[in-house]
Order: sequence, then C-alpha cells, then structure tokens
Amino acid sequence: MPAETYKPIHNVTLPTPDGSTQIDHIFVSRFGIFVVETKNMKGWIFGDKDQAQWTQKIYRKSFRFQNPLRQNYKHVKSLEKSPRCSCGSHSIR
Repeated sequence: MPAETYKPIHNVTLPTPDGSTQIDHIFVSRFGIFVVETKNMKGWIFGDKDQAQWTQKIYRKSFRFQNPLRQNYKHVKSLEKSPRCSCGSHSIR
C-alpha cells in the first residue's frame, strides 16, 4: 500500500462495554477507514463465519480461538462508537 495514500495506525486499544478491545491495524485513506485483524498461525484452521470459535489443529493438538470475523466486527463497531471517529462502516468478507 502506498504510504502517501494509506496512513497506518497499529495496536489500538479502545474501550468497550465489557472492558476493551485491541485492534491490530487501522488504515486511513481517502477511500475510507480499513480495520484489519491479523493472525500468525500454523497448521489447519477450521471455522465458519457463523461460529463463535474456530479451531487450529497442529501436531495432533487442537486449540480454539475467537472467530476473527466476529472479532473484527467488534473492532469496527467499537471504532464507530469512538468519540474521535465520525464514520460509518461497511464490512468486506
């Protein structure tokens, strides 16, 4: 992404009704505000967009983690409610 077009903001923590949420990356541009959740995982990843938890299988072990699509939805909604953001949102899946 061209740095002159997209301004990155990383590791943002916002308050939520149940505590706080941490956003990995926000990119601000003339095209909009983009909220990006990143994961660094190996193995097989199983999950559906409607499931609350996804599963990572690696070395015959299973680990459950929060659905990143739902996680990012919460990030977008928290950013919308932030007093510093007067923006609407559109989700891209």
